[in-house]
Amino acid sequence: MKRLLMIAIIFFLPLTFAGCGQSRSDPIGRGVPDTLYFTSLVEFLESTRIARTGRAVGEFAELADSVNLLGLEEFYLPIGIPEAYKIYRISVTEDFVSLWYLPEEHLVSEGAARYAQARQQHFLFWFTRWDIDSPMESILGQFRVTEEDLIDGRYFFREPRTLRWASDSERVGVQIPMPTTNPQGQHVIPDGQGGHTAFAAEDLVQLAQTFTVDLTDDDLVEYLIQYGRPPAIR
Repeated sequence: MKRLLMIAIIFFLPLTFAGCGQSRSDPIGRGVPDTLYFTSLVEFLESTRIARTGRAVGEFAELADSVNLLGLEEFYLPIGIPEAYKIYRISVTEDFVSLWYLPEEHLVSEGAARYAQARQQHFLFWFTRWDIDSPMESILGQFRVTEEDLIDGRYFFREPRTLRWASDSERVGVQIPMPTTNPQGQHVIPDGQGGHTAFAAEDLVQLAQTFTVDLTDDDLVEYLIQYGRPPAIR
């Protein structure tokens, strides 16, 4: 009964249209074309499975088609985000998949979540859906930096809060909560539990840990729906 109710809810997701004109570099601060929004990983996975089986109907079916949800066969699930942060929203467009994370205390209501997001207290992880021959070179060219500016020769951190890197033929990035400076002069971000964590740019590479989800693997998708985490995460 719960599964039927969940599927019914999916057809009435809060689908939002916004203006066009999106840059194909990353989704930060850009207008977006047709967008599908999901409020949990389970809702997202259920929806992709419904689209894949051809059972989508109504407005959901129209938007699923407009963002080519059926064509989304791989999904990068970040596993380096602090555990105190939970998924607030997943959005899918033709060009990007983005995941917003907020501390659990801010998920008690939509108003609290929006307030925390407006104060830039979220993690935002995204990846591109279009292939690039040399994704790292495109990052270097966009920000006019060289390989000497990269962390571990792979990650580019742009002050004050955005880490970018390449994964196969996609560009990937994560934006951290807006940092502040503590009395000791250290950069700190909220830890999601009422305190703060000091960090250096080099520490942020742990956020680049991801688990690649094959959305055509029914057994894996079912596992994620049931347990909410990849098999390797205990």
